[in-house]
Amino acid sequence: MEWNSKGLFATPLIRISINDIEWVKDFFYQNIHSNEETATKNSNNATVAKLKHYHSFENVFTLYDGLEPLRKKIEEAGTFAYQSLLNYTHSGPMKITNAWFNLCNVGGSQIKHSHANNLLSGTLYLHTDQHSNIEFYHPLTTDSLHAELYDEPDYSPNDYGLKYHLREIKIPVNTGDCLFWPSQLRHGYKNNLTPQRLSLSFNMMPSQLNTTYQTI
Repeated sequence: MEWNSKGLFATPLIRISINDIEWVKDFFYQNIHSNEETATKNSNNATVAKLKHYHSFENVFTLYDGLEPLRKKIEEAGTFAYQSLLNYTHSGPMKITNAWFNLCNVGGSQIKHSHANNLLSGTLYLHTDQHSNIEFYHPLTTDSLHAELYDEPDYSPNDYGLKYHLREIKIPVNTGDCLFWPSQLRHGYKNNLTPQRLSLSFNMMPSQLNTTYQTI
């Protein structure tokens, strides 16, 4: 039989490289890591407690003037992603609404979650190795808050190379990768194998929406 298939309404994941970030790692250990009062554990569970968030309810860019050069780079990259790649050309430049550091030891995990109070979210990876990754989860899953008909697919490889059946996708990440995605997309990772995995996560909003509403 003759057939074809097209992917409709794909969920974007944008990767932009940010260079010369070794100093950010040094800044974290010299100015933030040493003060444990800024850290919150991810959970009381022994496995995920190996992950610590630093200033998770704040914005490190408003707390530390020394990070200003990095803020400019991320906001420039985020504006390019939102306006030029995702085509939100009528909205203003992207601004970081909050940002925090994440430090994860071997065996730690980040539970599945989303950041639905913003439009664009992302993570800049500051220390990774060959084991580092992040997982993204299909929006239509059984943990939805509303009733929906759901059928469990066979997760084995598709004979035709299609991947519509996948409910989670693991993405390898490297030091210097800055990922951007729609804030409502759920993500996380399991059983980290990278010693002292370090990243900076953030949320973003356009300074104005559709030339009409001021947001920041």
